Amino acid sequence: MLSLQNALANVKTLAAKIQNSTNGKGLVPSLTQDLKELLGCEAIALFALDKPKRQLVSVNLIAPEVPELRVDISHKTLVGYVAANGKSINVANAYSRQELSAYHPDLTGGSTRDAVMNFKTKSAMVIPLPHNKKLLGVLEVLNKLEGEQFTQEDLKLAREIAPSLGLLMSKLEEESQTGKQIVIGTPEQEEKLHSISHSIHAAKNVDEILLELKDSILELFDATLITIYAVDVVKNEIYSKVKSGDSISEIRVPISPKSIAGCVAMEQRVLNTANAYDPNELKQYHPDLVFDSSWDKKSGFKTKSVLASPLVHQNKLMGVMQLINKKSADRFSPLDEKFVTLISDTVALAFHNHAKFVQPKPTKFSYLVNNGLIAEEELTAVIARARKNQIDIETLLLKDVGIKRKELGKSLESFYNIPYEGYNSSTVLPQQILTGLNKTFLLKNFWIPLQSDESKVIILINDPTNIDKIQNIKLIFPKKQLEFKVGLKVDIVEFLNSVMGSAAIEEEAAGETKTEELSALLSALKSEKEDSPGAEADAGEEEINAISETDSTIVRLVNKVLIDAYEQGVSDIHIEPGIGKESMLVRYRKDGECRIYEEIPFLYKQAIISRIK
Repeated sequence: MLSLQNALANVKTLAAKIQNSTNGKGLVPSLTQDLKELLGCEAIALFALDKPKRQLVSVNLIAPEVPELRVDISHKTLVGYVAANGKSINVANAYSRQELSAYHPDLTGGSTRDAVMNFKTKSAMVIPLPHNKKLLGVLEVLNKLEGEQFTQEDLKLAREIAPSLGLLMSKLEEESQTGKQIVIGTPEQEEKLHSISHSIHAAKNVDEILLELKDSILELFDATLITIYAVDVVKNEIYSKVKSGDSISEIRVPISPKSIAGCVAMEQRVLNTANAYDPNELKQYHPDLVFDSSWDKKSGFKTKSVLASPLVHQNKLMGVMQLINKKSADRFSPLDEKFVTLISDTVALAFHNHAKFVQPKPTKFSYLVNNGLIAEEELTAVIARARKNQIDIETLLLKDVGIKRKELGKSLESFYNIPYEGYNSSTVLPQQILTGLNKTFLLKNFWIPLQSDESKVIILINDPTNIDKIQNIKLIFPKKQLEFKVGLKVDIVEFLNSVMGSAAIEEEAAGETKTEELSALLSALKSEKEDSPGAEADAGEEEINAISETDSTIVRLVNKVLIDAYEQGVSDIHIEPGIGKESMLVRYRKDGECRIYEEIPFLYKQAIISRIK
């Protein structure tokens, strides 16, 4: 059962749906189902006011055999009494003379449904529907599903939604007066629509909607194919999931005029075309719209008619529903357009609710959102802009959004669950701690040692979950225990600049002939050699051959030789194995000059040569 807070939020959702609706009559079927779920009842009846005849006329379908139900405004029926007096009724037993006489002695028992169908009313709640201080209709709510009587909270919810339902009655009256064509489906179609709406609301997650509900929707629309897309705001795409056997794959489409679904997502209005290959039809919807026929060419399928509808909730795009090829006609009908709009509204609401109630996976920036430092939508936009323009997200958050460095650091600390250490000009790092380390490599990989003693070294790093970085640090400090702190990239850069200055970093980057990562790999090789039973001078052919070219250190060393050559723009790499137990020399040729890049112990040259081959 929904809490009052969540129920009130759903009232606002329904109110917005009514406010934004351009087809009041078309909204009624799904709205009836929404009201039943909101108020936890067995049946709902909506009545509009017919002033000239002094009657109430049913708006929703009461029973298949009763297309329209009329009730006189009088003190004899519950709905007639409320219409006459403008006061709400809430009774535990609609046939109790004691309860009914408390409102009016002439009230008869039961509800409007009892008289026209095999229905037994127990509890009942009847609410007047005002709009602009005028009574325009009545809402009849029957049989509380949990409990003997509707509660005061139920009455509060009904009164909260009543003004919006009054607005709906006003829209229906306007549609009737202007002669607007109202397209109504058969009772069977309406029942299928209600069943689909209920299944959508009952779905456990978005994947179930994307994968499991397609067949029933295809049957309602008499269509060949359906695709339901959800929106990926960060990538500016819509995506759908396709099940083939036991495997599930994704279809992704950019939000742009390069496809029908993408253009509908961009324009957020319904498209109904008889021929997807007719450019004139498509240009009537959008001048740049083109049909993406790649799937047709790949599958041999021929797309003809297409009906596509945006999934929008509270003016926010949630996805797109696309139906292809009406089986019994050349194009989808106005009734199909009505139904696809209703189902789209329901799916959009379901997507919204799943996104709202499912706890999102924590990110590095969840702390900022949870503490109100940035809105979820703004963070999403920042991430999208950073990816599109290849800009660091931290930089945008600090400079453009104005997040304080300390708060961003707390967010990293919360995510990685290790202490944050920000740059402090009063912190002096011992020079010896960086002895033998390549400062350019540290700058590129965003880590720096802060403290070190005989047994432990404290490392400041921007991403303590990066396995490659951690492995390199372990190779450089093989005998020491590692303790990590997390820092922003700007913190690490400022620590490095404080130790040697930015000019020195640039100078070293220009003159450095090997990276620190390579030094770490060679240190690992030397450690392995020192730990081996025999010294290098006594190494035999069997020991040399025992080192495999698939050894992880050998693989990474060869990769590093090639990557450094590429980054330095060399024209040739010379491998000189040497004779006997001489070390292997690796030389780079650049600008006609051949220089030594690295010297590698002979014990590993056979494995390196095999790896290169």
